[in-house]
Amino acid sequence: MPAPMRRVTTLLWLTGLLCVRPVAAQTLPVTMPADSVVAAVRRALLTCDSAWRELEFVQLTHERKLDSDGNLDKETTYKERVYARHGARRAFLEGMWEDGRPVSDKTLQNERADRQDKWRKREKSKAEHKADKDDDEASAEMLEPFKPKSANDYDFSSVTADTLDGHPAWKVEVAPRRESEDLVRGAAWVDATTFRAVAESYEPAKLPGGVKGMNMRVDYRAVAPGCAMPEHLLLRAHGRALVFIKFNIEFELAIDSVQVNPGLPDSLFVLPPED
Repeated sequence: MPAPMRRVTTLLWLTGLLCVRPVAAQTLPVTMPADSVVAAVRRALLTCDSAWRELEFVQLTHERKLDSDGNLDKETTYKERVYARHGARRAFLEGMWEDGRPVSDKTLQNERADRQDKWRKREKSKAEHKADKDDDEASAEMLEPFKPKSANDYDFSSVTADTLDGHPAWKVEVAPRRESEDLVRGAAWVDATTFRAVAESYEPAKLPGGVKGMNMRVDYRAVAPGCAMPEHLLLRAHGRALVFIKFNIEFELAIDSVQVNPGLPDSLFVLPPED
């Protein structure tokens, strides 16, 4: 998986739920001060940790290579069952397909072994306090403009009344305060009643090396009272690798069968013995 995509998906599932406190429904004015909306979202996010402890869900990931005209050239699909706690995540690969056909048992086993090896190395690195921000470790800031810790990284403006899927929402323009691969620019839609995230549409504040264009759209779903998590992500990128090799890729991720606080055993998050 290309590095920018790994960073985005790792962040989405490690950060878990975006949780909010319900507020009274209201008739929306045409505009609203950005500070008021952002402050309401951030106050709500501060209560997130008490709303969930664990998650279990099914994640379907499509990696697509496109030709220069945007037509599908190759598609690889992965089905995973994911278990998450605050700061911890474990995924088990249940199936893998190439261009709609199941891969061989050997290919599937090799992919599982490779993923487990990467997970073991990452967990060991964390335990030794040597975790670096590499291709598999997403920035703590990316896709988190509303988190209180990002208060000095973003400006918010042009909060306007909008509708999304027929529901009233605030559209908030998001702008980074510096050019960085770890920050984004674009717009976010916040539910006008609950102030939970509904959708986000972003591009990196600074494109990674070799990338000529990248954009992403994230849609959220409510999974518990006042709580939402990413339900669907679509990322597109194009550019050149190694100067001469053009790439045009699309990455789509969807989740289903979400369970909140299912009572996961500790053994799921224990490093397995090395072979």
